[in-house]
Amino acid sequence: MECKAKKYFSVEVDFELDFCTHEAKIYTTNSFYELKALPSELSAEFSSESGELGAESSSNEKAFLVIEVWTQLDDTESFKNVLLNTRTPVLILLSVISYLLDHPLTIYEVESGETGIALDEKPNKIKVSKFIHSQVDKSDDLIRILEAIYESGESVNEFLVSVLSRWHKARYLEEQGDASLYYEESFLVYFHVIELCSNHYSNQQSKEAQDQIERFTRELLSNTLKLRDNQLEQVSQEKYKAVRSILLADGQISITSKTCYFLDQVKLLDLKTQYFVEQLVKIRNTIAHGRPVNHKTLNWPLPPFFSINGDVENFIFEIRAFTGRVIGAYLSIEVWMDKWSDVHDWLHVPPEYIRKFISDDSFKSIAPTDFLKGTIDGVRPSSLVKQFLSNRMKFHELEIGLKSFLFDVKVDEDSAFEVFEAAIVLADSSDKQLSDRCRSIVSDIHRNELVWYSNIKDVLREIEQQGVKLVWFREWIETGGHRS
Repeated sequence: MECKAKKYFSVEVDFELDFCTHEAKIYTTNSFYELKALPSELSAEFSSESGELGAESSSNEKAFLVIEVWTQLDDTESFKNVLLNTRTPVLILLSVISYLLDHPLTIYEVESGETGIALDEKPNKIKVSKFIHSQVDKSDDLIRILEAIYESGESVNEFLVSVLSRWHKARYLEEQGDASLYYEESFLVYFHVIELCSNHYSNQQSKEAQDQIERFTRELLSNTLKLRDNQLEQVSQEKYKAVRSILLADGQISITSKTCYFLDQVKLLDLKTQYFVEQLVKIRNTIAHGRPVNHKTLNWPLPPFFSINGDVENFIFEIRAFTGRVIGAYLSIEVWMDKWSDVHDWLHVPPEYIRKFISDDSFKSIAPTDFLKGTIDGVRPSSLVKQFLSNRMKFHELEIGLKSFLFDVKVDEDSAFEVFEAAIVLADSSDKQLSDRCRSIVSDIHRNELVWYSNIKDVLREIEQQGVKLVWFREWIETGGHRS
């Protein structure tokens, strides 16, 4: 017996959708079809599904996402199994749509639904008639995802459903609560996407590594040490095992290496992205392994609980865009490309490249506009400030690296973000010309509102929380200089 479950999801995002898979129809509508009451003998069976069934609505104003899913029941199954059998495709479809919308649609948005014997014919193919979101046609992206899930091999299907499901849940957690309540939990679930990706090509990576070790060992013994025949075979095996035990202890490869290998396979790996992954792994480890909470200094908005890692909030959007783009790159679609590009532009290079920028005196010859763009190894003014605030650079090195830039740069909307923190810190320089220039920059940026912040006192706290004592900036605020 063929049955069908039909669910109405209340939606607040502006999009138009109409597609089908082998077992479901999905579309948006502004009309809420009044549900027919279920037969009385079925109503009791479905009473446990409150919130999904039985609640009728007369609204004609709201927008709804409608998902209809067909399923087959045999003579021994009750109608309750319709809900059980259709939940998996509903969750998969919600994950796909949420990923493309960057908005978590969940089962909690079900306003009503109906279940019964199917009176219309089940679709038998994947077809996308329309998917318009924010005036952008995402139909091609949608059909590529659906084909990968429903028509690819089991390993691809399992991988995609898993990463989309994890991304979907992380996005939902991100939207819940006040004052960043679930940011740490959301970060960990986003990181599950990274872990799944890191394992996707791990067997291929491990085999490649072992093949290279074996080839290197054999070529060294044969070409340089001049072993041959049986002796070459015997010693090669012995040395291969020894080298393998050093480079691949217990056959294990770090999650950072596995993730970067995956990124290389999908053409996303570069210097800044690799360093970004290293930072994400460190944050994940501090949360997952339970280091002492950060309880000595707090900032607005006041949190409801202590945070294990204060960096999480600053990385939530970044890890969302990153994992979103990683999934898109795997599927060879452009979704999340623009958002990840924006994030990527602001990523910093590893510390050794910033030290090299100073040691090579690169700051002496670079023009302010090129410095702002990071034309030398991706190093920008804020890269130096970040190094200083992270206690990886001394104050006099920061002065040396930024002095010429701060005197020459034109302070406007394009440069203000890169200049602001640098000027705040160097306003305490013993070089009077430099400190005067920095104080003037801070005043101009604040007066002309070139950098957004809810309260300038929060800027003071954020910098001081990183162990930097600000003398002039604190006095300027306390004496009301920021109000003049």
